[in-house]
Amino acid sequence: MPPTGQLEFDFDASGSPDGLTAWRAQRRAAVEALAARLGLPLGRRVEVRLADGVILEGELRLHGNALFPDRADTADLELAVGRVNFRHSEIEACVCRD
Repeated sequence: MPPTGQLEFDFDASGSPDGLTAWRAQRRAAVEALAARLGLPLGRRVEVRLADGVILEGELRLHGNALFPDRADTADLELAVGRVNFRHSEIEACVCRD
């Protein structure tokens, strides 16, 4: 049996964005879709009041790296402001500060 050659990927293919750029654009769109569905300003500076009375200020973001953020279950969705993580269901109020 003759040896087969190694296949090559054409990373310099012109006319199409590279895979990482395309993935980042898709992820950004998915996070924007999730933010719209939740009615929360993800990626913006906010003041969040949690149900236990804690008030947090900073950028509101997803905690962790969900592969498909636009399909995330909102009941278990974890968010973060600074180094504090909390569930979506714990939010009592959220106000943009920028």
